[in-house]
Amino acid sequence: MKKAGFSLIELLITLAIIAILSAIAYPNYINFLEKGYRTQAKQTLLLISKNMESYYSVHHEYTGLAIGNVLPPNTPVTHYTYKLQNISAQNYEILAIPNHTKPNDECGTLSLNALGEKSISGMGNVLDCWS
Repeated sequence: MKKAGFSLIELLITLAIIAILSAIAYPNYINFLEKGYRTQAKQTLLLISKNMESYYSVHHEYTGLAIGNVLPPNTPVTHYTYKLQNISAQNYEILAIPNHTKPNDECGTLSLNALGEKSISGMGNVLDCWS
């Protein structure tokens, strides 16, 4: 007499297949999220730069600005922290510092200066991180 249902071997094989698929899919999902957060940070850096240039067109200098004055309203700061540094009358640098870095993050901190020069703190390619 045969009983209806699944044997233990069938259940273990199914569980192993699900584990293998999860091990492949999860890192890709995390990379997808990180790329989205990085894109959001790049857009925010460009908006901050636009606000800096608007301030410069009125005051003819960058000094006296704080990040709170140029950070767009409702900017999410969960994944990146934004910072102004090296501010002078004619120059500035804006940083997007990741709050939670991955061990293999090739981009690290994104930065943009008054000349529009883009750079990164990681070991990756600047064009790859900013594209």
